Order: sequence, then C-alpha cells, then structure tokens
Amino acid sequence: MLNLFNRPAKAVFCCIIFYKLYNKYARSFINNLFMSVTIYTIQDNIYCRMAKKYFDEKKITYNEYDIISDIQKAVEMEKKAKFVGVPVILIGRKTIIGFDKKRLDKILD
Repeated sequence: MLNLFNRPAKAVFCCIIFYKLYNKYARSFINNLFMSVTIYTIQDNIYCRMAKKYFDEKKITYNEYDIISDIQKAVEMEKKAKFVGVPVILIGRKTIIGFDKKRLDKILD
C-alpha cells in the first residue's frame, strides 16, 4: 500500500522539477531569441570588456558599437540612455548603464 502512494508522489515531484527546469530554460531561450542586445563601448575600457565577455560566455549575440569611431552611434546612445558613459547595454527596452552582472542575470534569466 505504501508503494502506491510513493509512485504518484514521485511522479508529481518529477513533473514539478521538469516544469521548473523547462520554464527556466524556455525563458532563457525566448529571451535570447526575441530580445536584441546592443552594447555601446569604447576599446580599452575594462567594464566594456567584462560586458562583452559576459555575453560571450552566455552565448548571447549582441551588436557592439564603438562610440569613439562612430559619432552617430554616440549621439544615439546619449538619446536612448540619457547618459554619457560606457558601457551602455540595451536589452529589449531596458537600459543598463555600466556592467551590472546581477541586473543582467535578472533580466536574462
């Protein structure tokens, strides 16, 4: 009799675990698929390198614009972020100024 109750409980437990894992990876996949990532950078800035490394490690594609070599992109960045400084990261409609790993994780997971 005890085994009959354990099997359904195990099945329910497995379903809950599967759902949670699936939900986490499905959200991550959808975020990567539909959210465009743009990074405004300058060449020799450590925070810009950290941001690019973060996205490379997560295998997230991004558009990078060097605001020193492309003045139009610098003006565009200033209009969107209302801030002059790097990196400026745009993920969908969200703007992150600087490299904030915790905030990036929250947005992307």
